[in-house]
Amino acid sequence: MPGEKDKEYLVSMGLSENNIFVTGRPRYKNLYEGTIKKLNNVRDMYTDRIYEFDKNKFTILFTTNPIDYKTNKKLITGVLRSLKELNLLDNLIIKLHPREYGLFHKGLIDQMNVSPIIVQDVEILDLIKSSDLLLSRVSTTILESITIGTPVIVLDDVNSDFRFSDTLLFTREKSLLTIRNQGELIEIIKSFIKNRDYLKEYTEKLRKLSIIYCPKRDVNPIKKSIKLINKIMEKQ
Repeated sequence: MPGEKDKEYLVSMGLSENNIFVTGRPRYKNLYEGTIKKLNNVRDMYTDRIYEFDKNKFTILFTTNPIDYKTNKKLITGVLRSLKELNLLDNLIIKLHPREYGLFHKGLIDQMNVSPIIVQDVEILDLIKSSDLLLSRVSTTILESITIGTPVIVLDDVNSDFRFSDTLLFTREKSLLTIRNQGELIEIIKSFIKNRDYLKEYTEKLRKLSIIYCPKRDVNPIKKSIKLINKIMEKQ
């Protein structure tokens, strides 16, 4: 299993603790190897417009999901309206899910007459590391963000008409800032920008949270998994 929290969940479901091993997440080997890099810029997939990352900018990354039309529209327009009110739309990057094409998103953006950057084929871990804040709903990018050290706001508001039947365990954590409406999103982002100490404090809370979902980084998850498999095979 990836982390101790996942192990606890399986034990609570009746599985034997002796048959569950925590190896880390092989998919995130770059986290353990320290090879995630900050990007200098990204290019909009429709307009070729370049977004330059700058330490003086507060870059906001919004990761989307291939969910139903009604929910997606409510989610995207809620984020766009909030950032428009904060005058931060020029600081927004929308990262599409691999199963999304982006035409729906582009249509909504054009209707609202705004122009955030939309990207698809960009390494997500590098993109998260390059950003100052992640906005997402139910996505593994939330876990990736807290593990990398980029603060995150969970959007559980804007889609009150729709709920997933499945839940990612880490989205239940009380230390994660979860907003219930557009007004809350605006106020939290305002607080982050005005009070960087508050932002740092929140980031540190998330770093501690990440440890229970991703084990210590001094152990390579791929090597640990191979070692475990070899050990099991030797006993057969």
